[in-house]
Amino acid sequence: MNWKDGLNFGVAKYQIIETNTFVPYVHSNWKATIPIKILRNFINQKPSNLVALLKITDNATGKVIMRIKKLSRNGQSLIFSLEEEKNVKEPVIEVLDIKSEEECISRPNLSKLNKVIPTIAVLPSHTLSHSFPYKNYKKLTPLYIFEHENNLYCKTRYGRKNLILKNEITLDERLATAIGLYFAEGGKTAASFTNSQPSMINPILDFIEEMTNVKRKDVSASIYCHPSLAAKKKNLEDFWSATTGITRFSSNLHLSKNSRSPCGTLELKFCSKILKEFLCGLLKLAFNAPQLIEPKNLVRGISSAEASPIRQTKTFITHHITLNKHNWKVEFDFINTFTSRLGIKICRVPASLSKNSKQIHAVVYGNWSTNLKLLLLDLYRFNVFNREKFAREFLSLPQTKLFMEFEEGDVITGREILHGKRISIFEKLGLLTSEQISPKPNKKYEIHFTEKGLKLKEALKVFVHKTYPTYLRDVKRFYKTLQKFDLPVEMVR
Repeated sequence: MNWKDGLNFGVAKYQIIETNTFVPYVHSNWKATIPIKILRNFINQKPSNLVALLKITDNATGKVIMRIKKLSRNGQSLIFSLEEEKNVKEPVIEVLDIKSEEECISRPNLSKLNKVIPTIAVLPSHTLSHSFPYKNYKKLTPLYIFEHENNLYCKTRYGRKNLILKNEITLDERLATAIGLYFAEGGKTAASFTNSQPSMINPILDFIEEMTNVKRKDVSASIYCHPSLAAKKKNLEDFWSATTGITRFSSNLHLSKNSRSPCGTLELKFCSKILKEFLCGLLKLAFNAPQLIEPKNLVRGISSAEASPIRQTKTFITHHITLNKHNWKVEFDFINTFTSRLGIKICRVPASLSKNSKQIHAVVYGNWSTNLKLLLLDLYRFNVFNREKFAREFLSLPQTKLFMEFEEGDVITGREILHGKRISIFEKLGLLTSEQISPKPNKKYEIHFTEKGLKLKEALKVFVHKTYPTYLRDVKRFYKTLQKFDLPVEMVR
């Protein structure tokens, strides 16, 4: 039915300034009405379940805020609440868009998968009780979305906070890093992120600041630490403020004897169900369309947060990735999807361990060559301690020392091979060949590197002389920062 001309409530007091802009009449219950003349610019009929995107300007201060408002009926009028904007002294409202609730919660299908995708496609129609990778979840409340000037404005039905997102996502290395880190340490029921190293906290904060209107200075955080640090609350807060930019901390420390970090563990609390759905939506995107995500940085993010290098024997190092005990199979499949694309094989944990073991692991086994690949991949890029530990352990392996010792044209005797200088491992890997130049009883062999071997040897030289020293400097810098804030260095030794 077409709208009829007539007065809607407050018509004697509101003032239309421009086509879609007006000064509202705000009732004592903080309700205001949208003039019919402006409503007709967006809709021809008067359906129910309408939602509006409003630009609210305070003429007294010049402050501008964007709000999504659910419209409701009052006689012949459609009204909205300004209760959340009580502090706006002289409101001027511009109606940017009006849509039905169904339009606000509809989502497009990703029919074409490219490196740049619409952000709205990773957001669900409702906030969920459990997000990725849970199958059993409840829809909590509708998630309204409006697109305006290259941004998405998002709000839940009963929530007070809007979240502003860029309307497009570029599937680059920064996003892959965020997906990997959030998969390992991010909240799946609430928007949170927990870690004990600024080098992993900061990439998440950087990504969120880049993609949303959430700034790190507004993020709340809690510090978990050992009881021995209970008297150093100010020191801990100063450390985390200096290294991450976080300034809002909970009033009390959370003490745990299991904590071993000298700077405590920082839990970021973003207090936004919509942000949780966005971050978990990125995990679902990676899970459902892994070919779109560059695997290297995603694997680095997961490994930095959840993996650790363990020296098993004199010949190789394994890498253990911690999995969620109650959901380890799905997590294993997710990780394996990306490690396999890098030629890294991980071992599936036997199902019998999932009931009794306190920690379930996926394990990267392999030989010396596998470890060299992981070293050059920089598997622990965002973890300063495990990165240095893995490098140190690998460089101390007898095979590594031997490989670095050999030069093109070197001569090695059979006796030397018998007593430890075994070259067969490098021959099997196609890194070098040996030519016998002297018969028994004093066999001698001349060493020649293959093209592959020369490249790896050069890469390893660069790592030893240029890259590894930066690892040591990063660890040393971390120690110095701890000392600067009078935090116990001995806890990490």
